[in-house]
Amino acid sequence: MNVTLSNHYITAIVDSQGAELQSLKKSDSDVEYIWKADPNIWGRHAPILFPIVGKLKDNTYRYEGQEYHLSQHGFARNMNFKKLIEEKDMVLMEMQESDETLRVYPFHFSLQISYYLWKNILYSKFQVHNTDSKPIYFSIGGHPGFSCPIDPNQSRSDHYLEFEKTESAESHILENGVISKRTKPVFRGKKIQLTDSIFDEDALILKNLSSEKVALKDGNGSSLLNFHFPNFPYLGIWSQKDAPAYVCIEPWHGLADNADHSGDLTTKEGIQKLEPEGVFTCEYGIEIE
Repeated sequence: MNVTLSNHYITAIVDSQGAELQSLKKSDSDVEYIWKADPNIWGRHAPILFPIVGKLKDNTYRYEGQEYHLSQHGFARNMNFKKLIEEKDMVLMEMQESDETLRVYPFHFSLQISYYLWKNILYSKFQVHNTDSKPIYFSIGGHPGFSCPIDPNQSRSDHYLEFEKTESAESHILENGVISKRTKPVFRGKKIQLTDSIFDEDALILKNLSSEKVALKDGNGSSLLNFHFPNFPYLGIWSQKDAPAYVCIEPWHGLADNADHSGDLTTKEGIQKLEPEGVFTCEYGIEIE
């Protein structure tokens, strides 16, 4: 089931399957900013990552002496969300634990995803409610994909990401989906150029950034959008190798396993611990220029 949100500036479409953003346009334009989810390239638009971000070693973790198996990015992106509130410019959706999720993730929870418009910004807000009698452990993140290029007369390699502050962080390199000890430089001052080879070693994984905003700019230096990610400790930048038609900007509270991780969920880097009756909240914003 799709829900359409609109105001004077922008129009968005959200699907209850995975609470996934599917479309974002200016209200007076047919230009699509969200990746079209071509199944021959990457068949998603903007999946929600929960209760893990990235890949586990051998798709396995341990909790209280028991072994569990989860595929990359967890299960929320494949679940049906119930619509709780719908207005012209906002929607709130929810999923809760089920017999299916408890087999792979032994916690009771409510995951609420809301989208709301404010002028030319779409905000995506995540709330995790601990409805269990014990602490719960999770990671959560966004994975929106953006059409790049938008102008058919340009290529993605003409485009670059410009952060609000000069950055020196290096990208942590993935090997077989988990984080190795190797890093590589990707910044030139504030900028990351989206070259044809930049994703040859999978996603860019950035930690300890000073910026909380990044602009996607075209070959003329014009901003296509500003991406706001306040208080997110990690940021991923990704596209499938040899698929120069889109780019994902991914704000995370959590990471793929480190190559030397023990497998204990409670000691995983970036893991969030939430006490009973606690609520964890984060949000990101997409500002269309």
